[in-house]
Amino acid sequence: EAIEASGMHFTYIFFDCCCCQSVETAYELRHATRYIIAPVSETPGNGADYKTMLPALCADTESAAKNIVSAYASQSRLCISAIRTDGLEALCQATRNALLTIPRTDRPLTLERKHCIYYYRTKSTPVLHDMKHIMKLNLSPEEYTRWLPYLENVVVSRHLPPPDGTADPWVTALNINFPLFRDNLTPDNYGGISMIAPSDAYDYAGSDINTTLFQLRWSNAAGWNTLGWTE
Repeated sequence: EAIEASGMHFTYIFFDCCCCQSVETAYELRHATRYIIAPVSETPGNGADYKTMLPALCADTESAAKNIVSAYASQSRLCISAIRTDGLEALCQATRNALLTIPRTDRPLTLERKHCIYYYRTKSTPVLHDMKHIMKLNLSPEEYTRWLPYLENVVVSRHLPPPDGTADPWVTALNINFPLFRDNLTPDNYGGISMIAPSDAYDYAGSDINTTLFQLRWSNAAGWNTLGWTE
């Protein structure tokens, strides 16, 4: 809101900060910047090597987005991506339509997330799921094929750490349980952007995940409020 009120519009916003590449965050900032570059997973404690990244930071438009991802990925084992914001409205509508095709009972729609790639959890409950993978797990093959191009249009560059034989694909202090989804951590499943899906599993003492989710514009725009969930 502060950026919108100022009238500023950026070529890109680069978050050198853990877990900031979520569709909810991007949707909030879609009018403030052309591109968002951010890690979908955690980042190293020392952050980016800005001295060597300076040429990438000064490149123009989409080149900057792709160059920053490449420069950061070359010195860190993390998941990082760049997205274009002008495709977010179409992705939101496509996601809304796709969610409506998932069979559900009278209870609110709760997405299947078994073995789903995720980037953050709280109280041992995964929260930030890979958007591409969670939609793939829940949509029919036909609906997934129809939805996927809208995501691919948004994500202009992404990096997935290559296997190196270690137990963890990337360094984490957030207690990510990689064995739960390690076999699924492939380019076919990895989207490079996360999504929060409301769940009763978040309804525990002191939790405000569902409440916070509905303070973000993506949630109602994507139709969670029409699928049995309320603010």
